[in-house]
Amino acid sequence: MKPALDAGKIVICDRYIPSTLVYGEVQNFGLEWLKSLNKNFIQPDCTFLLLPPFSVGAKRLERRKTRDLFEVEQFQQKVYEGYARYAKAHPEVRVFDTSKSTDASEEEIWEALKGMLG
Repeated sequence: MKPALDAGKIVICDRYIPSTLVYGEVQNFGLEWLKSLNKNFIQPDCTFLLLPPFSVGAKRLERRKTRDLFEVEQFQQKVYEGYARYAKAHPEVRVFDTSKSTDASEEEIWEALKGMLG
């Protein structure tokens, strides 16, 4: 990531610091300890959180043929609540309700990104 940023490139990544904090906290790791692990990481200029209502995400999960150990409803409910808390605690995070169609969600996110890039 650093070489690309040093070269002036835009880097987009998913599941970065917020995921570490949320998933770790759900698994009963201390939030402050998790934050300390991430403090020396490259900090993002912006964070987009794609967060449809929980019921929408649960229905999408039901359609999967295979699931990993984190993809059980009770665990995912806690993850969802963790992301909601994270967004509330970090007003700079842009939250997008991606329960709309893929095209509509993509357009909304793209418009926000274009607005940031100028």
